[in-house]
Amino acid sequence: MKFFIDTANLDQIKDAQDLGVLDGVTTNPSLMAKEGITGADNILNHYKAICAIVDGDVSSCTFTKISTIQNAYSLLNRVFEG
Repeated sequence: MKFFIDTANLDQIKDAQDLGVLDGVTTNPSLMAKEGITGADNILNHYKAICAIVDGDVSSCTFTKISTIQNAYSLLNRVFEG
């Protein structure tokens, strides 16, 4: 069994990582918005912050429009390039 936390809250992610039980994070645009994270650059930086905290997998995004999926793919590519 793996433990994933479903949030965009960095404090919650850090707490779960510090407990040693975190296998990864799942997040989505609604959770980002709940944390006040808006705008492409802010979202990109937030994904980078999540990836810097988590030793495991980070799963994100649920979109229905192809253009939105393409934009998200491009944004996430920037996370791993930089």
